[in-house]
Amino acid sequence: MPQYSRAPIVEAIIDLRVISSNTISSLDLADAIGKIEDYPHRQSLAVNPAFQFSDGDFSAAIGSLSEGLRYISHDHKKVFQARLDGFTISVLPPYEDWTLLQSEAQRLWEIYLSARQPNKLVRVAVRYINHCPIPKGTLASQLLNTVPHLPTQIGILEEFEQRCQMAHPDLEATLLLTQATLTQPQSQDRSILLDIDLFRTKSLWDISDKTALWDYMERLRTRKNLIFESCITDDMRSLIQ
Repeated sequence: MPQYSRAPIVEAIIDLRVISSNTISSLDLADAIGKIEDYPHRQSLAVNPAFQFSDGDFSAAIGSLSEGLRYISHDHKKVFQARLDGFTISVLPPYEDWTLLQSEAQRLWEIYLSARQPNKLVRVAVRYINHCPIPKGTLASQLLNTVPHLPTQIGILEEFEQRCQMAHPDLEATLLLTQATLTQPQSQDRSILLDIDLFRTKSLWDISDKTALWDYMERLRTRKNLIFESCITDDMRSLIQ
């Protein structure tokens, strides 16, 4: 994938969801993790599940948030969530590269595994959220190949919101592609949200097989790059070079 000096990434995320027969509280989880020196800021997370996942004797809420803790790095550029239902690491701008994100995820995942002791993975995901700039006088369709194409007789497209779900059978994965026009309230600068969420929830391997996990995450990242390049046009490439 080309390296963009003005890459529009506003958040890069690795998300791993788990289930466990080990019933503990969020306080127990916090005590087991202890302090992480380079993540000195710690906040509690509330319970806000979207739906319930069950598997045999185990169950876990799979939603926007679950009970646990949020750890924030010294520079506020990295956020690590240690929840009862899983683990998330987010990197905020300036995003450097995948190697650093993955290595940090692997380090924190080991801390989380030791503290939570889950039995099974139920979801693995790579997600990249982009805000692609729209220069004044430019149409969104000039910048993204995935903008809705509507008959010109009904008008000129100014704003849109779109969410598509697509299968990737070779990876046994699903893509959620979310797009929308965004306007900054003060500056009135406009951009396009391009949210690429690529995940797998079926046929997952044993949680102890760490090589399989991180090899697969690399495959998700490679596919994410292909998706991004397929979405953007040469006009967008010239803006972010």
